[in-house]
This record gives sequence, structure tokens and C-alpha cells, in this order.
Amino acid sequence: MTKMEFYPLDFDYDNKGDILIYGKTTNNERIVVRDDSVKPYFYVLDGNEKAEEISNIRIKEDDKIYKVVNTEIVKKKFYDKEVKAIKVYVSHPRDIKHIKERIKGSEKIETDIKFIKRYLTDNSIDPLVLSEVEGEIIEDVDEGILVKGKVKQKDSEFLKNPKILAFDIEVYGDFSGHQKHKQDPIIMISFRGEDFNKVITWKNVKNKNAEIVKNEEELIERFAEIIKEYKPDYITGYFTDGFDFPYIKLRADELGIRLDLGIDKSLLIVKKERSGFSSAKIKGIPHLDMYRFISRIMGGGLRIDTFNLNTVAEEIIGEKKLDFNLDEISEVWDSGDLNELVEYNLRDSDLAYRLCKKLLPNLNEISKLVGMPIYDVCRTTYGSLVENYLIKKARDFNEIIPNRPKYDAIMERRNETYEGAFVMEPKPGFYNKVVFFDFKSLYPSLIVTKNISPSSLNNKKGNKSPEMEIKGKKKYYYFDTKEAFIPSVVKELVLKRNEIKKRLKEQKDSSLEGRSYALKTVANAIYGYLGFFGSRYHS
Repeated sequence: MTKMEFYPLDFDYDNKGDILIYGKTTNNERIVVRDDSVKPYFYVLDGNEKAEEISNIRIKEDDKIYKVVNTEIVKKKFYDKEVKAIKVYVSHPRDIKHIKERIKGSEKIETDIKFIKRYLTDNSIDPLVLSEVEGEIIEDVDEGILVKGKVKQKDSEFLKNPKILAFDIEVYGDFSGHQKHKQDPIIMISFRGEDFNKVITWKNVKNKNAEIVKNEEELIERFAEIIKEYKPDYITGYFTDGFDFPYIKLRADELGIRLDLGIDKSLLIVKKERSGFSSAKIKGIPHLDMYRFISRIMGGGLRIDTFNLNTVAEEIIGEKKLDFNLDEISEVWDSGDLNELVEYNLRDSDLAYRLCKKLLPNLNEISKLVGMPIYDVCRTTYGSLVENYLIKKARDFNEIIPNRPKYDAIMERRNETYEGAFVMEPKPGFYNKVVFFDFKSLYPSLIVTKNISPSSLNNKKGNKSPEMEIKGKKKYYYFDTKEAFIPSVVKELVLKRNEIKKRLKEQKDSSLEGRSYALKTVANAIYGYLGFFGSRYHS
């Protein structure tokens, strides 16, 4: 048996249902941990007498067997009410879909919690934070140390000075063609890391940072080699989900090149999300697309109206892109005078690198607070942040989390509207004796003081709402005075942020600023989450 301390950076699970954790040891070595300590499960309500019947469920479909491994009766809370539930364990996350369909007449809850989220929550592990594995070393190879064992969180510190590698590509031709990748090659790829500044291209250019290869095929192969040689903890860029990685993958497929970039030599995965965005994933190396994080999460707090790299970099780090007309990229390439294009390409990687360095404390603290892998935090929404935080905190309150709404419920909710906030338009003119008044943490404070929650809502007594007009009728709402789950966790967020703000007055610290940002972001999003049509706690 051995004990090893490491920082968990990326997560997956295999065909056996074992969790795979990719990380970095305190000795700066790559490590892959295999942990089989958590089995997937869900809950069945109002059917305790069915426990034995559920235990015997065994389904054979398409040469696969789906079965219940174990059941137990547990006391839980659901919408703050005491309940008895059957906890149904299965072998693999994919089994849940088949098993739940076999159970008729009872409510099945937490059937859609992601298995990695389940693992992190049940083991009280925060991504990126110092942890310890106790187990057996299975293999020690160039790709890293493979350990099978049980993981527990060790401390609260993040990986110091992670190796970040930023990249950016330049492509021949304009952007009008539907099948652009069929004919327009990648002509240049730049990289930026700590003490690492390089551009690869396949035409001669006099630049100290340039490496010349024979053709586009060698360019893409060298791109993969550099990632493997540099061994980054994170790979980053700007709009690399939307353009750079998908285009590299398309060109590699055209040329028959294997992009086996994963730590386990697995291929680069580029897939379309339901939102229409693409996402690019390298197993074991979190890919942080700074555009996705800034535009989705940070955007509301920035004084900008567009999220192109030039505008964002100037706002956040006070730097701009170099001037270059991309409409002329083909003419410049054909002319052979590439130095200006090389510098332009290098600057884009540099800006992405510095944005990542600047915003990493925010990403770290959000990941730790809500219990989401940093790869997912980079692509998340406000609703998902709140949902992941509530799932994480539910364990402390012994709460069962409701399922996400199905399609019909979402469509019904979309048709419902409610009046938004009142905005008073000021009257232009000169005023004296002007007083400034600010309500501290307005929406979180209202949730806490009025105990606002779907579970506390009633029509008779308690904290009274202002008068509302619903479908032409005046109405009041009441909320129970016994503190509910959601107001409790909001209160904790507010109090923690107040403490952090006091500490920030005494000392400026990027980690504390990141923590304050994370607490504020999640606390302020919970109010809107209650009205979001896709919310588990919609009201």
C-alpha cells in the first residue's frame, strides 16, 4: 500500500464504472487514480414495500445485463419534508435508465445526477484541491503513475503555478465557405507557455520564435508533439471550442492524422452540444476556452458590448491584439512576407495565455465552491452553477434533489410569464442634497429574510409577500418561518462573502478576490434560478 498526495484536475469513468482521476502529484508528476469506492444510485419514493421486488430486478437487452446491486431504506428530506426512500444501487451509470423504467407507480428521484458529480459529492472531494490516494501502484510509465485506491481530500490548497499552454491557429482563405476545411489549410499555429513562445509554419520566415516544417501535415503532427512534450496541466485559447480545435480536427481527418492527445493516448474529442456550441476535450488535460467562460459567466460584470479577443483583452488585462487585416491573409501567405502574420499569431496566443493566468483564481474558486471540474466550469451557465452547488450542499442537509423537468413541463413553464423588476426612470435636471442608498446583496438577502423557497411557499401564514396581481386578481404569498434548505445555503454564501470582503480590505489577494467573486456569482444567481424554466427548484 502507498499514499500519494495529488491535485485532481480532470475526471472520467470507464466501462466497469470505476472513476478515473487525472492529476498532478506534489512532486510534479502526472498521476491517474482509479477509484471504485462509489456505486451509482438513485432513490424511489412512496414504495418502501417494493424494496425486495426492486432488489431482484435483472434486465437482459442486446447482450447486456442491467441489474440492481443492492437496496436500502433510508430516512431523507425531500423539499424539506421527512421521507423514507429506497436507495437503489446499480453497477454502472448507464444501468439507471433501464432499471428506473422497470419500476412502476413510484417516484424515482436523482436519476439524472452525473456520476462524476455523485462521486465528488459523496466523497467530499473538491476538484483541483489537494487530495490523497491510498492504494496500490499498478503502473509507473511515461504517461504517469497509475494508482488504484481510495481518494480523500487532504487540504484546501490549489495547485501552485500550473503549466498552462495557450495556442492559436491561422487558416488560409476567407470564412465564407461551408466546406472551408475541405480546401483551406492551416498555415500557422502559435504557442505560449511559461518561458515558451513558438510559432510553427510551413513557409520560410525570419523570426526567432519560428519553427519551419515541410507542409500542413507536418504542422499538425508537430502541434500534437508539442502538447505531448510540454505536458501542460491546462491547454487554453480564445474561441478554441468554436474554431481552433474543431478546424484542426477536421483538417487532421482530411489528412489521415491521429490526434492522440489524451494522457492515455486517446483521441481529441470534438462534439456538438445541444446549445449548438462545439466543445473540445482532451482526456486528462482540461481545455479552458476563455471565450466560453468570459462570455457566459463574467460578461455581465464587464463594461463591454462584444466578446472578441481584442475588446476582452483590453478590458481585463489592458492589452490589445496587433493590427492585421485577416481579409488579406491569403495574399500575405502567397507573397511569402510572413513576419507581420507571425507576430499577430504569437500575440493572440499570448493574450489567451495571460487571460487564463489572470482568471484562473476565479475558475479555481468556482470549481471548488460548486464542486464542478474546471473543464465544465469553463462551459457552464448560471443555472448549472446553482444546480451543482445545491447538489453539493444537499448532502449536508440530508436532502434529496428533485429531477430536472421533462420536455412537457419545460414547455408549460416557458408559456408562463411574471413581472420583472420595477425600474424608475430618473427625471433629468439639477438636484442638491442627493442621498445614495444601496441594498446589500439585494436578492440573496430577500431569499434569506423572507425564507423564500418552493418548499416553504404556502397560502396561509408566515412571511408575507407584497401584494401581487396574478391574472387580474390581487394576491399575497406566504413563506413558512422555519428556515428551509435553499435560504439556509444562500445565508451561508452571504455570510462567507461578508467575511472575505473584510479580509480583502486588509490585504489584496487574487485567491480571496476569486473566492469573493465565486460566492457573489452563485448567491446572485439563485433568485433567477427559481424562475428558470429548466430549474429543478422552479417556482
